Amino acid sequence: MKKILLTMGLVAFAFVGCDDSSSASAGSNEEPGVESSSSVEQGESSSSVIPGGDPESSSEKAKSSSSSVVDPSTVVMGVMIDSRDGQTYKTVTIGTQIWMAENLNYETTNSYCYDDDPSNCSNYGRLYTWAAAATACPIGWHLPSDDEWNTLFTAVGGDSIAGKMLKSAGGWSDNHGASGNGTDTYAFSALPAGVRIYGDWGYDYEGTVAHFWSSSTEGGFDGVYNVLMGYGYDDADLDYTDKYNGYSVRCLKDYSDAPMQSSSSVKSSSSAKSSSSLAKSSSSESSSSVSEVSSSSLKDFDWGLPKETYLNPEIKYDSVTDTRDGKVYRTVKIGEQTWMAENLNFDPGQGGSGEDKYDWSWCYNDEPANCDVTGRFYTWAAAIDSVKLANDADNPLECGYDKFCDLTGTVQGICPTGWHLPSQTEWDVLFTAVGGQSSAGKVLKSQSGWYKNKGTDAFGFAVLPAGLWNHAFNYDGWLAYFWCSTENDRSRACDVAMDYYYADVGLGNSTKYYGFSVRCVKD
Repeated sequence: MKKILLTMGLVAFAFVGCDDSSSASAGSNEEPGVESSSSVEQGESSSSVIPGGDPESSSEKAKSSSSSVVDPSTVVMGVMIDSRDGQTYKTVTIGTQIWMAENLNYETTNSYCYDDDPSNCSNYGRLYTWAAAATACPIGWHLPSDDEWNTLFTAVGGDSIAGKMLKSAGGWSDNHGASGNGTDTYAFSALPAGVRIYGDWGYDYEGTVAHFWSSSTEGGFDGVYNVLMGYGYDDADLDYTDKYNGYSVRCLKDYSDAPMQSSSSVKSSSSAKSSSSLAKSSSSESSSSVSEVSSSSLKDFDWGLPKETYLNPEIKYDSVTDTRDGKVYRTVKIGEQTWMAENLNFDPGQGGSGEDKYDWSWCYNDEPANCDVTGRFYTWAAAIDSVKLANDADNPLECGYDKFCDLTGTVQGICPTGWHLPSQTEWDVLFTAVGGQSSAGKVLKSQSGWYKNKGTDAFGFAVLPAGLWNHAFNYDGWLAYFWCSTENDRSRACDVAMDYYYADVGLGNSTKYYGFSVRCVKD
């Protein structure tokens, strides 16, 4: 067992229980080699991915994962495109999980190329501090927890051989004359990207070490967990280290049993299973192929129906008229709050701050008629109106991406007079009033329009699966995202997410220039 401790800027190697024979096994031909993954033909998954919440805690996911080792012949490759910057990543389904098969290379604050050389980002991806890593994955993907890493290790045979199974078949340094490469049996292709060490230590360990961040923390100081693979070892360790170091990031898809979308058929080996089959069974029975599922077949949202179709006929609604444009919205009282029961559809124009990314809003697919059904999408800056606060409309603030306004009190934002953009706390009050966040999605979602697992709309809130804008229009029929007025930092703000799969509601934070829906709450 090895430990490479990179804590508080101090570097110490402690190699324990390693001899030349164990090191040599990393290069042995007795285990399946990279050839075993050559039978996996790469297919294309959708260029977009499916955002969503998490139906179980990480520990429950680990308990529910199969304890049997995945047959390498069932590994299915795919491709995803990060819509933020257009970069393409290979993906791989291993057991019940879908992983990026390459290190993330999305540029954020506090991310680095090894030796500050851009070519190393192309080879290895970027090295992130833990805080940067926590929000770096594309929408629909996330930084994996310790339990999720352990699920992966179990699927490939256990942590004692996970390093060997997951490391790339080339690029690793020799160890006492024996190859430090892995077998890459499952096409995970962990690369020895090295690290950026906090403080004055700079970059080190290229060719010998791969460190991947985990989202899990342990109380106290500045330490968090990460996964460690070394050039002379077959195992994979969960280590505890300084969160200011720079490590690699592998993103995990938010849930593994979502139907795989494809713009063309997904190819696999003759014994490969679909990701949904793998999620439901650990048997070795094979299917002939991964069948194509087009994105259109996964939706049943009908844009041709008027918005009134989706309201709960058992609820007595009130209404409010927006004096700015004469539009009428149903309203509903839930607990002590009064909410609009429809998404806002006020067009602010495209001129507010003079910077497009701050004040854009859209109709789904740029079709004005779609706004009449599900309202408009707004960037966060547009949602808070970029330039006007409820208590100081004559002294505008330009808030948006890369600007932190630290808003306090009621923020009218894009909402009509007498109404305002809800804060995270106000969303929490709503969830409590309907029975708690764990079941709020089920009771707040509309009774129709969702791909499956439609809501009961027990309170008349009528959340529609309007989708979102994240450099493209996506996920109508699948999910709904709403802005909060609460900022997270210069680039991200609070959001509320509901999707077709889960009964709960996700409270997270997203990039401020995404386009989400707005619900207004009465002052």
